[in-house]
Amino acid sequence: MKILYYSPHPHLNLSAETGYATHMREMINAFQERGHTVILVIRGGIEINVVDSIAGEKKVKKLLTKICNTSF
Repeated sequence: MKILYYSPHPHLNLSAETGYATHMREMINAFQERGHTVILVIRGGIEINVVDSIAGEKKVKKLLTKICNTSF
């Protein structure tokens, strides 16, 4: 299954040593360990696979259309 992990908040950093970042990383890892493809769309800071700097609903819709039409 393809799972889109979307976080639009510009100040949330996936690599931070905080509770929210730990939760996000663990959820992503759990999905991947179960064989799912996880597509990260995270606006805030990140140090791994990322679609960077998404701004505005039109850009998000365009990006999602492109992702959903991509074969994995």
